[in-house]
Amino acid sequence: MPNPAIEKAANTMAAALGYRGILDLDFRYDAARDAYCLLDFNPRLGAQFRLFSDDRGLDLVRTMHLHLSGRWKTAARPVYGRTFLVENYDIFPAFRMGRERTCAGWLRAMRQADELAWLSADDYWPFVAMTGQTIKRGFTHLKSRRK
Repeated sequence: MPNPAIEKAANTMAAALGYRGILDLDFRYDAARDAYCLLDFNPRLGAQFRLFSDDRGLDLVRTMHLHLSGRWKTAARPVYGRTFLVENYDIFPAFRMGRERTCAGWLRAMRQADELAWLSADDYWPFVAMTGQTIKRGFTHLKSRRK
């Protein structure tokens, strides 16, 4: 969603550093200070870059390619409200935190998300690999708790 406070903080910081180009920033809101605090700064694309698409469907990778190849012509208009779901990180914290989460609810959230981190209709192998690693990590965690 649009957040003028974060946009201003990011633009002010990048200008102060003389930074130009793609960057990945994480801010956290500090309610006690009523301020956004910078948590992480990376001079590269972030994992959720697909969330930031314009009204023509161009994401940051495609936009960066067009810009660097001299073919970028017009300003982009961001599309707000897109959702990103990291399948293996969405389901397990909900169970640990005591929130009611059913398998059907998790599957519904996956269907409603604009972008999924691992599952893709044209290449399901990353999802299969992630599922195997998540199950392995779960069993390792259970085994360590038994000791």
